[in-house]
Parts: sequence; structure tokens; C-alpha cells
Amino acid sequence: MACFGAAQPAHADAATTAAELVSVARAAGGGALRAVEVRDRYVGEKVRSGRVGLTLGLRFQDPARTLTGDEVQAAVDAVVSALAGKGVEIRTA
Repeated sequence: MACFGAAQPAHADAATTAAELVSVARAAGGGALRAVEVRDRYVGEKVRSGRVGLTLGLRFQDPARTLTGDEVQAAVDAVVSALAGKGVEIRTA
């Protein structure tokens, strides 16, 4: 069974590639993170100059058992923390 989690939309420096952020997410997500994909990219009036809005989709799965909500949330939190360490601002509203 797969469990999907998604971080809130994030604002990153426009010079940072989506591939770089996907790599950071993969490295931080742990062994149960099976896929990271860019679901949305936005540049416009709701994002300040020099930034880009991105939404990453995360898919977690363990082939041997069902993951708990706490396990998935801990992995999502680790991804969010790693992205924040790269200057990504996670939108909360």
C-alpha cells in the first residue's frame, strides 16, 4: 500500500532548479520515500521577484508493511527541514 504526502507549496530561489530540490527531498526522505515529483511550478504576482513557487509530491511505500501516519509525517518533516536548509520557504497559508 502506498501513502502519499505532500509538503505545502514552497517558494525557492529562481536560480535553484527543481531537480536540485527533488534531489534534496530524496536524500532527506528516508528509505520509504519511493517517488518525488514536481506537481506545480508558478512564477507570478503571488511570488516575490527572484523566487519561484513549487509543489513537490512525495510517495512513501514499504513493500513489507503499512507505514504509520507518524512515520510518514516524520519523513515529510525531514524533507521540509532539508528544503528549508537550502533556503526554501514553506508556505503555511
